[in-house]
Amino acid sequence: TDKYSIDVWKKVPVDPLFLKDNAFEPSDGYFFDEKGRFVRRSYYEYIRDHLGYRLELRSADIEFDGQKLKAEIILNNRGFSAPVNPRPVLLTLCGNGQKTEIPFDVDIRKLFGGQEHKLVLEKDLSLAPGKYRAGLAMPDEAPALCDIPEYAIRCANNIDFTDGINDLDITLEVM
Repeated sequence: TDKYSIDVWKKVPVDPLFLKDNAFEPSDGYFFDEKGRFVRRSYYEYIRDHLGYRLELRSADIEFDGQKLKAEIILNNRGFSAPVNPRPVLLTLCGNGQKTEIPFDVDIRKLFGGQEHKLVLEKDLSLAPGKYRAGLAMPDEAPALCDIPEYAIRCANNIDFTDGINDLDITLEVM
C-alpha cells in the first residue's frame, strides 16, 4: 500500500503533545475512555472527529439580582470550522412549569474553529419566585425543526443534554 493512503492514516497514532505544539489542542477527555484510561487515537480519527464544528462549554456564570440578569458563557470550538447555518443561541431558564428563553446577540456562524468565544448577556427580567435551572440551547432555525431536540447543537464535552438544552449546572433561586 501507498504510505500516504487512508489505510495508513487509520493506523498511525497521533500524539497529544504534537497536537498541542501545533495549535490543535484536543478536548480534555479526547484521549481517555469513560474509566479515565489513555486511549490511542489515529490521525484519521482526529480529523474525522474535528471536521466541522465541535463546540464545548468551558464555563458559565449567571447572576440575577431580582431585576437584572447577567450571564457570561465561554465556548471553545475545537473543530475546524464554525457552524454553517444561522441559528439562535439561547440562555434558557426552566422552572415553575415554564421555560424562559433569552437570546444572546451572537452570530453562531462566527464561532470559528480553534478559538474560544465569550457570550455575554445583560437583560432586565421579571421571574416569579422559585428555582430555575439554567441551560444553553442552540436549536435549528427552521420552523419545522426548531422544536426537535435532535436538530439542536449538543456541546461536545460531557454535560447533560435534555430536550435540546445543554445543562449549565446552575440553579437560580428567585425570592
